[in-house]
Amino acid sequence: MKRGEDEFCSNCNERAVSELLECNLAFEKWIQKMENKYSGGKHALALVATRGTFSEQMEKRQKLRERCNAIGDRLPMKQKEFEHFDYMVEYYDSETPGSVYI
Repeated sequence: MKRGEDEFCSNCNERAVSELLECNLAFEKWIQKMENKYSGGKHALALVATRGTFSEQMEKRQKLRERCNAIGDRLPMKQKEFEHFDYMVEYYDSETPGSVYI
């Protein structure tokens, strides 16, 4: 993710987009769960449903991160600990989310 799409050939770029889309979908699913739990069920519309380009997926990831931060700002420290909030944020911020055990 740090390298961006210009570092990949077209075939690798397609694979990178697929991986990022999958990660974004999982991140958004977790964010929606947290929004439903702590925002009275009101949450933004799905951001990552369409494939798009690598750059578009990175922009969507940034918007997901903003939503995540908004949830974190509302939660007291004890609730964050209970939800393993910081761990989950670190998990979804990692470059290889599948390598971290939940």
